[in-house]
Amino acid sequence: GAGWNADDFIFHPERYSVRQAWLYDAIAEIQRLWRGEPVVRENGAGLPISVSVRPRPVQPELPTWVTSSGHVDTFVSAGRIGANLLTHLIGQTLDQLRDKIRRYRDARVANGFDPRIGKVTVMMHTFIGRDLQEVKRIVKVPFCNYLKTAVRLEERAAAAGGAVSGGHRIEQHAIPDAAMQDLLEVTFERYFSTASLLGTVDTCEAMVSRLEACDVDEVACLIDFGPSDEHVMASLPYVDRLREACGTDARARTEAAAMQDFSESLG
Repeated sequence: GAGWNADDFIFHPERYSVRQAWLYDAIAEIQRLWRGEPVVRENGAGLPISVSVRPRPVQPELPTWVTSSGHVDTFVSAGRIGANLLTHLIGQTLDQLRDKIRRYRDARVANGFDPRIGKVTVMMHTFIGRDLQEVKRIVKVPFCNYLKTAVRLEERAAAAGGAVSGGHRIEQHAIPDAAMQDLLEVTFERYFSTASLLGTVDTCEAMVSRLEACDVDEVACLIDFGPSDEHVMASLPYVDRLREACGTDARARTEAAAMQDFSESLG
């Protein structure tokens, strides 16, 4: 992504105001180098030289992902350059995501790229267990702490004169602690139920199905948001079960079984 925290641009502060344009120029240049095309740069003596990459990469094209916090312009720009897309559900609903993915694939088509080759990946906070209430008990405190840290980071970004995630500008004020706790409670309940892979294999498989209906290609599981190492390790076998349940092989078996049942029903 182009970035949003002004403090991250201390080495090149002049790029902050033009970070979106600079990002896509930089991607194009890296892709040219990857393909073996030379790039002209100025050396230490002020003379232009031609630079190329050696040895040549094995893959003919560099697989590229553009990260978006949900701004539709980023979805469209990623499609325009033929990049893949990484996003999340913080700050956007499934219906909004579905529309943005459609805009992404339309942009690929308009710029000569196959719309189906472009991969949309959604990052999901993930913790899966056997019992839904037990999962909720384990993840609530660390996840709320994770959210609180994110909110405070954005407050500092706004106070430093920059944007917050997604490129938005907000008023420079701190959220009082009491209001923060209420905000965390509401956000956690919404996120736990509608925007994460926090639950059992069955509840998370239903969430993956909703993502698939939005035309999402892939889920990236974020597991290090605060639960203990012991809890995370105990959760991984359930994550693997979800992977097996949602994998292409599982879908192929389900479709084959359905076709077999249909054939048998015809006698």
